[in-house]
Amino acid sequence: MLIIGVTGRRFSGKSTLSRMMAGGRPIVFDADGECRDLYAKDETLIGMIGARFPGSVRGGEVDRGLLSGLLLSLEDVRDLEALVHGKVRERLRIFLRRKLREGRSYVVLDVPLLFESGLDGLCDKILLVRTTKYEEERRRKSYSFPQDVAGIGGMLLKRRKRDIHVKVKSDKVLMTGLSFGCVMRDWSECRVLWGLG
Repeated sequence: MLIIGVTGRRFSGKSTLSRMMAGGRPIVFDADGECRDLYAKDETLIGMIGARFPGSVRGGEVDRGLLSGLLLSLEDVRDLEALVHGKVRERLRIFLRRKLREGRSYVVLDVPLLFESGLDGLCDKILLVRTTKYEEERRRKSYSFPQDVAGIGGMLLKRRKRDIHVKVKSDKVLMTGLSFGCVMRDWSECRVLWGLG
């Protein structure tokens, strides 16, 4: 089973590309989605985050907006990552075992900080998703999300490795925002090169 990592900046089109690559099959591991689920449902994690960041839990869930206001340093971000990443990795291990048992030819790991988290080591192939500055700004303005960009998002961006490092370690750079046909063509080329038909 080929493990394909998909990474890129916020609003680059990672999740859209991942869904397109899956073609409706349940073969995408969405790291951001897993974090949101953990913040809402994992009582142990919610308790640990509430203890480390008092005031971040409301109604029995981690409130991302409140949490973002409590992340005041990179040390705070590292502490949060230490609490969350182990849980995400465990869910990823379960996902990969299940997909291997199902006989999938490939799976997609949609992970914004793929290299920074060390999950690039699990991947057989890595796609770096990029878009134009204009398209990135257009998507940012039209996107609705909890008020965490300045907090969680901003702090995590400080952890992102330089683009040149990420580009060199990626197998292919895919540009989104040009045309759907171009993206489909690039993905089709990857499928052929990687023996996925």
